[in-house]
Amino acid sequence: MKIFEIPQTTPLAVHRIIPEHDMRGFPYRDFKSMKPEDSKLGDAGYYVGVKATCVYHSQTERMALHFLDFNTRVLLFRTMLPYYDEEKFCRKYLNGDPIWRNEVSTIDIDILYEDDLLRLSPHGVSCKDTAVEFETDSGVRRSARDRAFYESINGTWEPVVKNYFPEIEYYNYVYIVKHIRRSNVFELNDEAQHIAQLWKKRGLKKPVAEYLEPFAKKLGTDRHQIFRLTCAAIYLGHLRLDHNYEFSTRTPLRLQPDGIYRFSQMKEMAPWGFRNE
Repeated sequence: MKIFEIPQTTPLAVHRIIPEHDMRGFPYRDFKSMKPEDSKLGDAGYYVGVKATCVYHSQTERMALHFLDFNTRVLLFRTMLPYYDEEKFCRKYLNGDPIWRNEVSTIDIDILYEDDLLRLSPHGVSCKDTAVEFETDSGVRRSARDRAFYESINGTWEPVVKNYFPEIEYYNYVYIVKHIRRSNVFELNDEAQHIAQLWKKRGLKKPVAEYLEPFAKKLGTDRHQIFRLTCAAIYLGHLRLDHNYEFSTRTPLRLQPDGIYRFSQMKEMAPWGFRNE
């Protein structure tokens, strides 16, 4: 199952009740993971989004987190989720034996999403810069352990690499999240739905900036609030962007005509620097 390619036909379920803990007792919210400086790679930091604030340990993870934040089937995500042989752990703990760090594996990104039957289901994503890293002996063994763990909890798992993510779509998400991360986006749901209807009634041939002032006068607010609500409407799934185009105030608002999200795998070029094979 590919979480990034599953159909997204309805808005985000903002009122869905999420359990406090998963089946192993780990909290879904306020989960504490490794600090960015613990990364073995050069690119690490904090992702500050809407569904979560969490650490990432590679550029691939950072890109994946943006896509997951905007995925209306995904309700939350955590990074660096540990898993281990619980029977072995309990035996060593009760015997007072040391438990070594290499006896605990971690999943890069753990996800809770709505499956096709609207059930809350777990899914794991392991991230590498290139596919070659998954094909090494250690990469194959690690992937087998990751997949087996998710099968043990009735979940699914997938590997992703950096050039899997379309560049334009990624930058659209980076641009949008900057305008809404300080807002309580879920509380803006009704207003965002209303502004989405205004956009859908327009021809949308002019740049976004030229519509903001007329919408602001119509709703008795300012252009900054209109743009913030527009970004919230995109995030919540009331507007579906055509990610073949850049989203900004300087460009027209390009929407999917049928309102369905489509993940397009485009050939990656500069600045990523990966070969197209």
